[in-house]
Parts: sequence; structure tokens; C-alpha cells
Amino acid sequence: MKIQVTEPDGRTTDISCTYHTLTFAETLAELDPFQKHATAKADLRFFWNGIKVGKGKLQRVFYSGGEYLNHPSGTIAIYAREHTPFSPEIRAAFTVKNDSDGMIDYFETDSIKVHPDHPLYQKVKDALDARNAHYA
Repeated sequence: MKIQVTEPDGRTTDISCTYHTLTFAETLAELDPFQKHATAKADLRFFWNGIKVGKGKLQRVFYSGGEYLNHPSGTIAIYAREHTPFSPEIRAAFTVKNDSDGMIDYFETDSIKVHPDHPLYQKVKDALDARNAHYA
């Protein structure tokens, strides 16, 4: 692509640039090459009370199953506990929602809705089943 830029003094300069479409993993690596981000190959382990990335610290969560408006049947919700945000690895694997608004002092925890067609759905469902068994 070629762009022509006009300087304030009237001179014109041609600028050439090339571009290509990046995959999600390439984009993350370019944004922060020093931090190991998760991709689809992340080592996420689901427990009845939390999620671990690799051998890292347990990120405490609450699982909830049921019917949710505007979501397909079988959707499972994951809520972060203790108002701590999900790690970048979890954020890379799921779509995280947080509608907090500091201007009006409205705060909520990160949440995830996992649909049945998500690649990690079965692992999340197993964790939900383990949670239900724990509290049975």
C-alpha cells in the first residue's frame, strides 16, 4: 500500500507499507513478547473450585449451570471469586465479560459463559459436575 503525506510546509512524502493478517497468537506475541500468553494449546486445568494455568496458583472460581437468556441450552457460567480478574491465559481461551463502571461505583467480577460448542466445554462441564458432587 502506498500513502502520500503532505507536510505543513507543502512538501509531499510517499510512504510505502505492507501488511498481513495476523493470527491471534501472532498478535499476542507481538504485543508482549516477554510474557508467555496462552493460545489454544494452553495448559488450563479445571478443578471444582478453580482453574490453574500449568502449575501456577489456583484462580478461584464459581461454576453455575442452568438456562441463560440469549445463550444456547447447556451453557455454563464461570465467575471469578474475590474480585480478582482472570489471568491473560484464561482471557485468551474464553470471552470474559466484566461490565464494571468506576464512574458510578458499579463493580462486578469477571464472568465467562461457556457454550456447548467451545473446545474446552467438556472440561468445564466436568468441573461443574465435580463442584455439584462436592456440595451434594
